[in-house]
Amino acid sequence: MKICHTSEVLEHLELTGCSNLTEYFIENMYKNFHNLKFVDLNHIPVMTPAFFEILKVHRPDLLQRRFKISDVDIKDNMLRVPLRIIEKKKKKKKKKKKK
Repeated sequence: MKICHTSEVLEHLELTGCSNLTEYFIENMYKNFHNLKFVDLNHIPVMTPAFFEILKVHRPDLLQRRFKISDVDIKDNMLRVPLRIIEKKKKKKKKKKKK
Protein backbone atom coordinates (compact mmCIF):
# COMPACT_ATOMS: atom_id res chain seq x y z
CA MET A 1 0.00 0.00 0.00
CA LYS A 2 2.86 2.38 0.82
CA ILE A 3 4.33 1.99 -2.66
CA CYS A 4 1.02 2.87 -4.28
CA HIS A 5 0.48 5.87 -2.00
CA THR A 6 3.97 7.32 -2.45
CA SER A 7 4.12 6.96 -6.21
CA GLU A 8 1.49 9.04 -7.97
CA VAL A 9 2.71 8.00 -11.42
CA LEU A 10 2.67 4.24 -10.84
CA GLU A 11 1.12 2.64 -13.92
CA HIS A 12 2.52 -0.90 -14.05
CA LEU A 13 2.38 -3.17 -10.98
CA GLU A 14 3.47 -6.81 -10.82
CA LEU A 15 2.41 -8.71 -7.72
CA THR A 16 3.41 -12.17 -8.86
CA GLY A 17 3.73 -14.74 -6.09
CA CYS A 18 2.83 -12.41 -3.21
CA SER A 19 1.04 -14.90 -0.98
CA ASN A 20 0.48 -12.42 1.88
CA LEU A 21 -1.79 -10.13 -0.13
CA THR A 22 -5.36 -9.90 1.08
CA GLU A 23 -8.60 -9.29 -0.76
CA TYR A 24 -8.92 -5.99 1.13
CA PHE A 25 -5.62 -4.66 -0.27
CA ILE A 26 -6.28 -5.77 -3.84
CA GLU A 27 -9.81 -4.34 -3.85
CA ASN A 28 -8.61 -1.02 -2.40
CA MET A 29 -5.84 -0.88 -4.95
CA TYR A 30 -8.39 -1.24 -7.76
CA LYS A 31 -10.73 1.39 -6.29
CA ASN A 32 -8.22 4.06 -5.20
CA PHE A 33 -5.27 4.05 -7.60
CA HIS A 34 -6.62 5.40 -10.87
CA ASN A 35 -3.22 5.79 -12.57
CA LEU A 36 -2.73 2.02 -12.78
CA LYS A 37 -2.94 0.71 -16.31
CA PHE A 38 -1.59 -2.85 -15.89
CA VAL A 39 -1.62 -5.28 -12.95
CA ASP A 40 -0.05 -8.74 -12.88
CA LEU A 41 -1.76 -10.98 -10.31
CA ASN A 42 -0.23 -14.40 -10.96
CA HIS A 43 0.00 -17.07 -8.28
CA ILE A 44 -1.84 -15.19 -5.53
CA PRO A 45 -3.94 -17.52 -3.34
CA VAL A 46 -6.83 -15.07 -2.74
CA MET A 47 -7.38 -14.57 -6.48
CA THR A 48 -10.34 -16.86 -7.00
CA PRO A 49 -12.40 -16.63 -10.19
CA ALA A 50 -15.28 -15.01 -8.25
CA PHE A 51 -13.00 -12.36 -6.75
CA PHE A 52 -11.43 -11.74 -10.16
CA GLU A 53 -14.89 -10.99 -11.59
CA ILE A 54 -15.56 -8.50 -8.76
CA LEU A 55 -12.32 -6.70 -9.60
CA LYS A 56 -13.25 -6.49 -13.27
CA VAL A 57 -16.45 -4.68 -12.27
CA HIS A 58 -14.46 -2.05 -10.33
CA ARG A 59 -11.99 -1.34 -13.17
CA PRO A 60 -13.02 -2.76 -16.54
CA ASP A 61 -10.39 -0.59 -18.31
CA LEU A 62 -7.46 -1.97 -16.30
CA LEU A 63 -5.30 -4.55 -18.10
CA GLN A 64 -4.87 -7.62 -15.92
CA ARG A 65 -2.82 -10.75 -16.24
CA ARG A 66 -3.71 -13.78 -14.20
CA PHE A 67 -3.05 -17.45 -14.86
CA LYS A 68 -6.05 -19.70 -14.42
CA ILE A 69 -3.92 -22.32 -12.67
CA SER A 70 -4.13 -21.62 -8.96
CA ASP A 71 -2.03 -24.56 -7.72
CA VAL A 72 1.48 -23.40 -6.97
CA ASP A 73 4.45 -25.47 -5.89
CA ILE A 74 5.42 -24.27 -2.40
CA LYS A 75 9.12 -24.83 -3.08
CA ASP A 76 9.01 -22.75 -6.27
CA ASN A 77 10.43 -19.26 -5.72
CA MET A 78 9.53 -18.23 -9.32
CA LEU A 79 13.07 -17.00 -9.95
CA ARG A 80 14.12 -19.81 -12.27
CA VAL A 81 15.20 -18.94 -15.77
CA PRO A 82 15.10 -21.58 -18.49
CA LEU A 83 18.60 -22.77 -19.27
CA ARG A 84 19.85 -22.80 -22.80
CA ILE A 85 20.57 -26.25 -24.10
CA ILE A 86 24.21 -26.45 -25.03
CA GLU A 87 25.53 -29.33 -27.01
CA LYS A 88 28.63 -30.77 -25.50
CA LYS A 89 31.39 -31.20 -27.99
CA LYS A 90 33.26 -34.44 -27.84
CA LYS A 91 36.91 -34.02 -27.12
CA LYS A 92 39.20 -35.51 -29.66
CA LYS A 93 41.52 -38.08 -28.24
CA LYS A 94 45.12 -37.26 -28.75
CA LYS A 95 47.31 -40.06 -29.93
CA LYS A 96 50.25 -40.66 -27.71
CA LYS A 97 53.53 -40.85 -29.52
CA LYS A 98 55.77 -43.67 -28.51
CA LYS A 99 59.40 -42.81 -27.96
